[in-house]
Amino acid sequence: MVIDDTPLTPPPAVEPPSSPALEDRLATPMDRMAAAVADFILVSPVAALVMSPFRRMAQEAQLQGSDEKWFIATISGLGAGLLLVIAYQVFFLIKWRATPGKRLLGLSVESLWQDEGSPMRAQAAFVRSIAWCAEAALAGFPWISVVGNERRRPFHDRLADTIVLSKKRSMGPPGVHEISLASGLVAAFFTSALIVVGLQIGTKGSMKSVLDDASESSVAGACEQVDRAEKEWVAGLGETKPTRMSVALTLYQAEAIDDDCLKLEADSALWRGGQKDLAYFARGLAEKNDDELSQSYLEKACSGQTESDVCKSIALLNTTDLTEDAVEAKAAQVQRDNDVLALISSLTPKSEPFLRILSIRELITRRQPARALELIDGFQASSKELSFFLSSE
Repeated sequence: MVIDDTPLTPPPAVEPPSSPALEDRLATPMDRMAAAVADFILVSPVAALVMSPFRRMAQEAQLQGSDEKWFIATISGLGAGLLLVIAYQVFFLIKWRATPGKRLLGLSVESLWQDEGSPMRAQAAFVRSIAWCAEAALAGFPWISVVGNERRRPFHDRLADTIVLSKKRSMGPPGVHEISLASGLVAAFFTSALIVVGLQIGTKGSMKSVLDDASESSVAGACEQVDRAEKEWVAGLGETKPTRMSVALTLYQAEAIDDDCLKLEADSALWRGGQKDLAYFARGLAEKNDDELSQSYLEKACSGQTESDVCKSIALLNTTDLTEDAVEAKAAQVQRDNDVLALISSLTPKSEPFLRILSIRELITRRQPARALELIDGFQASSKELSFFLSSE
């Protein structure tokens, strides 16, 4: 019996797949952020169109003073926008495994339990989209996991068992420094949030006060002219210092602020629950491009107080002819002229400054510069914008 001492040759090793491992083709955080921005730009116009009926309902509810209807309209509008975003993501994830923004950046969403390139299941796409919207509602803070997770998967990817790969610029798992950075950001966020909430609740005593302060801060940041005018206003002889809403209306009549600023001031006043007549008057002026809505606000502003300065201002602004008959129209115009001049003659230093500015403009339109100058001379300018208006007139 012959024994073969030739050593056995091991079988040839199996070649690894030619495509790189998933962990080496992960999408970069910057590309994912850029894709989200691109999707936002694409969806925003459609979302504005879908939510516009509910915005109108909220405005009408605010006009009626119905908090319940306003809340329902606001929630319905947000719900419509949310459904649009979910439908957008689900449709394109099933069709392309990527939203248009991701496809533009060369990214694809792959399921860990399916072959790469397989169509995504509708259930996974829906779960992923719902979780993504929930994270967006938290200001996108959970997306920090893109930096720290071993496969760069935020919560919505982990929940749906998906991973985002890149065909252009890919990267591997995070290093120790990235994981440490993500952990530090999470800790800093929660610590800062607890400190801020604790301080606000401790000093203000209620969440409503916190929201009121935030509302006032947003107004101050958006309407600097109103802030400055309110601080600089100096009451003249016999005058009293006007309220912030009155200052805003005065600057608007002097063409020193625009519709958006006036609307923001009005919404802030309505939120705080004060000076509703001035706030409704301001909304009526700012909504001048929508006759029906504007008229509704003006009627609300003047309801039950016909002798107020707001009603007098509306009377000065009302130039609608009530008849087409030439004789009657002329008689009505003569009567209106007399009423306007009588109204202007009744003004005192205690009259609202926006009414006096409106009267000055009315007198100039009627070619009565002498009377306009009398009102201008008795007016205490309060800001650079108002001073410019008075000097130019």
